[in-house]
Formats: sequence, structure tokens, C-alpha cells
Amino acid sequence: MARRRHNSEMNFDSMMDTLTNVVGFLVLVLMLVQLGLGEAVERIRSIDPLAFGLRDEDVRRTVEDAEAQWRTVAELTARWDQAQQRSGADREELERLKGSPAEAVKVASVDLEQARKLLDEARRKAQELEKRLAGLVAEREKLKGQLDKTPARAAPPTKIVKLPNPRQPPKGATEMVFLCREGKVYWVDQDNLLDRAMKRTAYFQRQNRNKPTEVDGEKLTAFFDKPPPVQDTTFRLRIRIINYRPYAVFERLPNAGETAEQIAHPQSAYRRALRVATLKNRYARFIVWSDSFDAYLEARRIADEMDLPAGWEPTTMKDEWYAYLGGNLMCTDKPKPPPVKPQPAGPQPAGPPPRPPLPSEPID
Repeated sequence: MARRRHNSEMNFDSMMDTLTNVVGFLVLVLMLVQLGLGEAVERIRSIDPLAFGLRDEDVRRTVEDAEAQWRTVAELTARWDQAQQRSGADREELERLKGSPAEAVKVASVDLEQARKLLDEARRKAQELEKRLAGLVAEREKLKGQLDKTPARAAPPTKIVKLPNPRQPPKGATEMVFLCREGKVYWVDQDNLLDRAMKRTAYFQRQNRNKPTEVDGEKLTAFFDKPPPVQDTTFRLRIRIINYRPYAVFERLPNAGETAEQIAHPQSAYRRALRVATLKNRYARFIVWSDSFDAYLEARRIADEMDLPAGWEPTTMKDEWYAYLGGNLMCTDKPKPPPVKPQPAGPQPAGPPPRPPLPSEPID
């Protein structure tokens, strides 16, 4: 590399020294010639041409020739000065050119090193991208294999919901209540449980010597909380006082009720209850919470298959379902009604006519 650089850089110092010496010698000759020509012209002008047998025309021509040579020398001198200036500029350019290859090599070396770093960085990133791409391709193939092994999911069965068609139940038919709550269907054996509750209440009144239509609400509630409880396989009855009247609260027992899949079984408790309902001229009344609409649809489908009249009503009740205990029982702590104000004598204006009762159409 050093030998190549030495050969590529030519040394012009000796040539420039020789050229300077030659030019300097020529300048000296020109100066001497110029001085000699000037003195010769002056000398010729001062000589009497007649003394040398010369004509004026010859003298004049000689002077013109001398002046022409003098102008030529002056022009050559001016050119030499310009050549000297150009020579200085050329020397500076030469020096610059002598230093340029080394500087260019230096700059090229720096650029080459930077280019190598950029190339190495690009190769490293390309390798990382190749690894990531290979991982993604492998993950895709894995998921594709799992997808191929996954069985096709069948579409859910179509749910058919009938539009309500309110109408009166069959003549003489009584209701059979079903609760659809928390994804289950509960048959409320209301007649049996309320009959047992009324008998227990009558026993409580005899023990406390209450009037047939009066009862102590707090004591009655505590009495129903004591064993033996009034219950069946689905509910336990408790007492709640609402507006000074006792109500039976149907508290669901653990593990009671049947899911939509369970009521579809031929020997389910729900189907047994429906078979009893069809024999005793009854109709089904479904109380449906928002979390059990699917269970209601299955229960209603089975009731329709068995030709059992049915109706339903939605509810948002947060407490357990309850029903009036029955009879004319009132709590003894009910406040006395306000005294009746005496009516003025004479005929009284007739009040508005009574409103007709709202239609009761539990069948849809």
C-alpha cells in the first residue's frame, strides 16, 4: 500500500527548480536586451546621419525597427509576469493536488468504516426479522393444525317464541304456579303448602287465644321459624307481615328446582306436575325472571306439547316469591281507623261511577 501510494504521487520539485532557473535566465537576458535597445535607440537618435553618410530615411527606419523590438521585449516582459503569476497559482494547485490523494484516501477510509458498521447493523436486524418471521410461521402452522382438529361448531337450535294471545282460562280451571329463576324451574305446590300454613296458624291462634280474625304478627313470624317447619321438597314457608296482613314467603331450598335439560327428561318432577294438571283442569302460570328465559322457553314448549293452557309474566322481584296467607287475618298492632266525620243533613251529591274491573286474562 505504501509503495503504491509512493508511485502514484509524482515528485515535481526538481522539474520546478529547473524551470525557474531557465525562466530567470531568460528574464535577465530580456532585461539586458531591453536596456541595450533603449540605449541603442537613444544613441542612434543622437548621431548625425550625415556624418556616417546615412540618409534620413535609413535612420528613421532603423529607429522604428529598434522601437518595434523594444515594444516586443516589453510585451514579452508582461507575458513573463503573467506566466510568473500563473506559475505561482499552478504551484499552489500542484501542492493541493499532491495532498488531495492522501486526504481522499483518509475520507474514503472513514466512509468505508461507517458503511461497514451500517452493513453489519442491517445484517443483524435482518437476522432478527428472519427469526421472528420463522416463529410467526411456526405459530401459524400450529394454530392451523389445531383449527383442523377442532370439530365444526353446530349452530344453536332455533328458539321459537309465540306472540302473546291473552284470553281467559278454561271454565273452572285453577292455576298452577311455576317459578323460572336462576336458570331453574320450580313448581309451587301452593294449595298444599298454604293449607298446611293455615292449619299451623289456627293452632297458633288457639294457643294464644286470639280472635279468629286477629293475630300477633311478630309472634306468628317467630312461631313459623321454629321447628317443625312447613315445607316440601322445594320450598319452606316463612311469614312476612305486609300492610298488617300475614303473607307466606316461599323460600327455595338448596338443590331444589330443575334446569332446562332436567325438565326435558320424561320422569322429571316438572313433567309429573303437568300430567297432574291436565287431569285436574288446571292451567300453568309461569313467573319468569330475566336470568331464566331459556328455562321458561323449554318449560313452555313442553306445556304446549301436552296441550296445557299456560300464560307467563315477567318480574324483577329481588325477594323470594310470596302469596297471601288467606282468610281475613289482620295483625293486632294495626292502628285504629280515624273517626268518621259526620255528614251534613240533606241529600249528598252522587260520586263518580265505580270503575269496571280490569280484565283478567292469564292465558296467552
